[in-house]
Amino acid sequence: MSINGFLRKRIMNSKSIVAAAGALLLVVSFSGISYASGTPAGVILNGVQYPLEQMPATIDKGITWVPLRFVSEKIGAKLNWDPQTQKIEILKGENRISLTVGSTTALVNGESVQLSSPVMQQEGITMVPLRFVSEQLSAEVQWDSILGVVKIHMPDKDLGEVDPFGRKIRTTNLPKNASDYPYIIEGLPNEMYEMPHRNITGSAESAATFSSELNKPLLERYISMVEQYGNLLLNVDYKVIDQSWVENYMKLFNQYTNNATYAKKYVKSVKENHIQVEGTLIPEPSMVFYSDAEVIVRCQFAFRIKGSDTDKEIIYDPYFRQTKFQKNIWYVGYTDIGLSSNVFNGTLRNFKISPTATFFRDYAVHVLK
Repeated sequence: MSINGFLRKRIMNSKSIVAAAGALLLVVSFSGISYASGTPAGVILNGVQYPLEQMPATIDKGITWVPLRFVSEKIGAKLNWDPQTQKIEILKGENRISLTVGSTTALVNGESVQLSSPVMQQEGITMVPLRFVSEQLSAEVQWDSILGVVKIHMPDKDLGEVDPFGRKIRTTNLPKNASDYPYIIEGLPNEMYEMPHRNITGSAESAATFSSELNKPLLERYISMVEQYGNLLLNVDYKVIDQSWVENYMKLFNQYTNNATYAKKYVKSVKENHIQVEGTLIPEPSMVFYSDAEVIVRCQFAFRIKGSDTDKEIIYDPYFRQTKFQKNIWYVGYTDIGLSSNVFNGTLRNFKISPTATFFRDYAVHVLK
């Protein structure tokens, strides 16, 4: 399959996390990792991409939070918490930062500094402004708009060999089918690599083979479309959903399909059954296969059902009946999303979300512990 010809160029644009997502907050958890009330987001810390179930960041009303205890351990800072006074002390080198829950004032090496947002507690989790803390600890914090993840990096940290997206490549404890992939990402579990792929046949191209046909702009185009598709399905609210949901859904396809009819019925059901779902989906660029004229992208996902008067088709999938998921429980896992083209012998640039794409066909899911 040729990919010569027109390839739309996209430049990877890593913006300041504050500019991209509003004020960014760190979450300090002293009772273990929790999603709190926000929507999960991915994190790459010092080149290591952590799976959603292991190191979740959360986004809530435009604010992104990250567990500070986890971050402090990775960047070598010491964290002290006094439950009686509700004070937090962060120590790294000669820097000493003191914060108090409910206060917009911090002490940095004994000097008073004003915070843009007050230190807060929510569901037992203490939150402090990331921009402030990262500046004091000299951590670089960015939002990667292509992968849809928060990047945190210490300038003096040597990452070693990295992939085109700046992530560390793993060379030990490899999955059984490591040869199927161009490289293995540090932090992602072998379970994600080894999940069976129903569509891949003997004549199909593995990710390792198919990656030689992809350049970065084309790969980013696929990743962007799949991310839009997944996050559209995993974020619905009967209070605000309308015809625009259907229109945004249909824009992801490039061929005639009856999906619009089913999508309209789904929107109606969401309103009638008071359905509310929140979640996220992160496509993995090193896990892109080709099989039966379809490009297949493996993804991480996390979601929870906040409310519903029905247990049928809470998450839109016109082809496969989903498991009956419980309310207010986070589910995490992996799924394969397909892209295809209606142009006979067309180039890879013609590919968009397949009209037969489905969330609940090739997937693995479990409850977040």
